[in-house]
Amino acid sequence: MKKLISRVFASTRMRMLSGATLALAYAISPVAIASAQAQSVKFEATTYVANYTAKTNWSKTSVNATYDQVVKVDVTYDNDEAAGSGKVANNVRVKINIPSAAGKSQTITTTAGADNSNPAKINGSVKVNLDRSDAYLQYIPGSAVWQHAVSATSNKTTETSISDSVVTSANGLVLGNENPCQAGSVVVEARVMVPGVRIVKQSEVLGQSNKWSNDNSAQPGDTLKYMITYQNVGNTEQKNVVIGDNLPPKMTLVPNTTLLYNSVENGKLLNTNNITNGGVVIGNYMPGATAYVVFEVKVPSVSELACGNTQFRNVGVVQPQGMGQYYNTAITNVMKQCTPTTPSTPTTPSQLPNTGAGNVFGLFAGAAVAGFAGYRLFLSRRLARR
Repeated sequence: MKKLISRVFASTRMRMLSGATLALAYAISPVAIASAQAQSVKFEATTYVANYTAKTNWSKTSVNATYDQVVKVDVTYDNDEAAGSGKVANNVRVKINIPSAAGKSQTITTTAGADNSNPAKINGSVKVNLDRSDAYLQYIPGSAVWQHAVSATSNKTTETSISDSVVTSANGLVLGNENPCQAGSVVVEARVMVPGVRIVKQSEVLGQSNKWSNDNSAQPGDTLKYMITYQNVGNTEQKNVVIGDNLPPKMTLVPNTTLLYNSVENGKLLNTNNITNGGVVIGNYMPGATAYVVFEVKVPSVSELACGNTQFRNVGVVQPQGMGQYYNTAITNVMKQCTPTTPSTPTTPSQLPNTGAGNVFGLFAGAAVAGFAGYRLFLSRRLARR
């Protein structure tokens, strides 16, 4: 506050007269003063910005800010006429524009002026650099204050809450008249808003309580319980939140098993089976709120599975109104054991065939008989010679 007061009154360049002197000037020539008030007055205005959360210094150009931080915007104006001139700035008006579109670079524009100011309107701008492209600024209702001199002859200021129309109205807010050589300031606050969703997809085999996992195993024909956890991790309310599920092929939903858990419902049975067909609406959720949707699915039977391991990847989906889709995946492995084929034992045929290995065997047998007969003939001839 002290810094702001010094900045406001430094802009007057210490030209204030004492209360007695100013009163005397008004008393001497009220007609002249009334005439002076109708004349144009020299008017100045400067726009500043600061990161209130990070406690940065005031800047005339830009400031950096991140998720949930608060920035302050200050429009300081000054009736730049001499204190004894009697030139009053009539109906000083200030307008501050807080952008609402998302983007890393946010430009806040301002205007300030009076009915008889010269120039008639002074434009200003400052930038707020955000660290995310989906972040944006949101004016904090009730944060607008007006800091101004206590009286025409005082060097002290007071702070007054003013209408949100200084931001929300197209034409801003009329603050009143500003005496010569006096200054005032309008300060408003805006918060960095970031939409955010946390989603977790898990499953467990029915009957295996408290064994939730995003990577587990099941048997053919088992029933699985799927759970999709949603949490609003942003700092804005998320409305008409939809939760859905993309079942893998051959997995089937068990009808009438979709349950909702949140701060109000403790396992409410939802009167719909659309969890796997477009999703179900689970309501509105403030920042930090959490909800769970649980439902059952049937694992394919043995006859529907191929031999070996089949991996089922199940994708959960969350989409708040006006936002994109958020995904998370759970994996279930299902093994089908198949009996290997046993090779048959060959049988010996009752009669050898005329071809193949049997025929070769016959040729060797015939050759052996012929050789033995020849040996006997040779032996008998040797004996006869004796």
